[in-house]
Amino acid sequence: MKQLPLPVLMLLLVRSMKALVERIPDLSIGVPAGYLPYCPGVEKNSTLSKETLQLLQVTIHWNTEGREYHKNFPIETVLHNILSDRHIDLKSRKTILYCVPYYEGAFAVSTHDLGNLYYKMGYNVLILDTFATLTRHYPKAVRLSKAVGLEAGKLLVKLMEHGLDPDNLELIGMSIGAQVISYAAKHMKAVTGKRPHKITGLDPSGPCYRNQPHEDVFFINDAERVVAYHTNIDGLGTARRLGHVDFYLNGGEFQPGDPGTFVCLDLCSHSKSLEFYLAMLRYPKLFIGVQCDSVQDARFAKCFGNPVQNYGGVFTDFSKPGIYYLPTNLEYPYYGGEEGLAAVNEPFEKYMRDDNSEDVFEA
Repeated sequence: MKQLPLPVLMLLLVRSMKALVERIPDLSIGVPAGYLPYCPGVEKNSTLSKETLQLLQVTIHWNTEGREYHKNFPIETVLHNILSDRHIDLKSRKTILYCVPYYEGAFAVSTHDLGNLYYKMGYNVLILDTFATLTRHYPKAVRLSKAVGLEAGKLLVKLMEHGLDPDNLELIGMSIGAQVISYAAKHMKAVTGKRPHKITGLDPSGPCYRNQPHEDVFFINDAERVVAYHTNIDGLGTARRLGHVDFYLNGGEFQPGDPGTFVCLDLCSHSKSLEFYLAMLRYPKLFIGVQCDSVQDARFAKCFGNPVQNYGGVFTDFSKPGIYYLPTNLEYPYYGGEEGLAAVNEPFEKYMRDDNSEDVFEA
């Protein structure tokens, strides 16, 4: 990545200091606890009945000549289908297992997009469809996520017995799906002593999880490389640093909406994590984060000028662990590139400044 000259960086930093100070809230009004920091009872045991296990599906996804295909099987019986499918090669190709978010399934367009992108990169693509299993009252879904993750972990162990190399295994999950794949990885490690090569969490769920012990949630120990993308840290996500590399997109609290619909609250901001990640896969090395000294600095974009940078997406450099502020643009394809590393282009203030550029506004 090309570095801006030091004098230019210093000038931009000084010019932005006044704006940064003005947007930092008065600490006397307290700091957010986050939505549903603790949900009594979610730590209790849960199991899946035979009927519910039939509803927990794994989708084999592939794309041929521009057409996408999906085959769905119950997780209990999918092993035979994976081993006999000519589009799957466990021994010579990388494998990705993606777990869908809360209230979503393998049928979602965004899930198909993710599958297509990874298949084109040469991966075996498996999708854990929890829609029929976890679509229930949220605290119940949280409690059940461990049982679902356990079943996914059992499948990973069986795949390893049939040639899957953990160094070729990557897990991705959005929202509660990130917590599910965490439990799958924990089971895999407990049984085999091996961890997946990489785990990616797209705004891992915070409600009912945010104050649980590290060993009970998506965390840095789950894989050799763990990366988290935070887009709604006090709402449906979590502010906690979770991985070797944590990206706080636009500060991680809320995301800018598209022009004309600027307000993007909890659900919108939470969903942006997958939308941004898909863009990162399509436009590699154009989503650039700058390292921060703390999560608080990332919240308030106080990281501009730090020479340590990192890419979001498949080119993240795990030799540079830490907390990163990652700015985006308002419109698709969202990447800010090198220009996004200038404080003057911080998306929220830039939008407001441009929106109120006239000296006198007559309505």
